[in-house]
Amino acid sequence: VKHFAGRVRYFEIWNEWDTHAGGFPSGNARDYAKLFNAVFPVLKRIAPHAVFLASASAGGHTKWYEQIAKLGVARHADGVAVHPYVFPQKSIFGTSSSPIEAERSAQTVIHIEALMRQLSGGKTIPIYVTEIGWPTSTNASGVTDQVAALLAERALLLFSSLPYVRGVWWYDLVNDGPNAALSKDQFGLLRQNYSFKPAAFTIQSIASLIKSNSLSLNPATDLN
Repeated sequence: VKHFAGRVRYFEIWNEWDTHAGGFPSGNARDYAKLFNAVFPVLKRIAPHAVFLASASAGGHTKWYEQIAKLGVARHADGVAVHPYVFPQKSIFGTSSSPIEAERSAQTVIHIEALMRQLSGGKTIPIYVTEIGWPTSTNASGVTDQVAALLAERALLLFSSLPYVRGVWWYDLVNDGPNAALSKDQFGLLRQNYSFKPAAFTIQSIASLIKSNSLSLNPATDLN
């Protein structure tokens, strides 16, 4: 934080504490709360205008957010990071590449915020979607380039209509590897040769729309 003070505004205090990051055992919420409560006030003194986020769960698991809310982390943090990944499942159309995943992702965010608000004395919890994306891999978790663009459009419009969502970071910029059948290699908006996938153009257009318009979700909208 000292190194990036004045250059970086957003910091997430750890990433996916409840997963096996770096080959370590997964962490529990009580230990995370001890870490957060110790470092948060120190970091705020170093960079008082920076935004310090509580760690996201790996995959948006509700139990994690319930636990950190009960422990007071959500209430005291500047915001909470969420990674609402939702990968394809067989749809009513008989395909594993249906655009309903964007709605399911938005439902995850809505549910998590409502749960944490209830457990935090009614305080609105700012949500930062610090990871979201869909791989264009050829395996069961992947979607086509065109469906990825459609999901990007729908997800960003939905997130932007929720007043407590303060930012969205797409995962990720460039494909991590050349294996078309490996999900983790194919999350990029750009291919390894830096050519744009359709989703990259979509996000450019949607970003411009969101900047110049205030969006709200119609209360009659059924995300199911």
